[in-house]
Amino acid sequence: MKQGAPDEGGEAGRRGLARYLTGFTLAVALTVIPFALVIDRMLAPAATLAAILAAALAQILVHLRYFLHLDRSAAERWNLAAVLFTAAIVTVLTSGAIWIMFNLHARTMERPATAMMAGSPKG
Repeated sequence: MKQGAPDEGGEAGRRGLARYLTGFTLAVALTVIPFALVIDRMLAPAATLAAILAAALAQILVHLRYFLHLDRSAAERWNLAAVLFTAAIVTVLTSGAIWIMFNLHARTMERPATAMMAGSPKG
């Protein structure tokens, strides 16, 4: 390294650390706020649920931006597309599993009253 040249690696490291600390602070705040709303019962239940969902969405965005370093730059578009595709697949699988469980519950647990009175084992 030349005499008097700026320490570019050190400066980049400090910027990276600052980004991580900013992300960590936001993540902690977005975790504490819903806990405080629930524990202190500051809002109506519906408003509390809406606030929790908003904090969860903000938490996802904070993690994507500050920890996974995803943004709308050209270099990150493929990574962002991969994350969005993964989220879509997880949503389809989760909603399909929930649908199957509700369907199984409806078919096995809810028998008509006439079948129960007649003593039919199958309903």
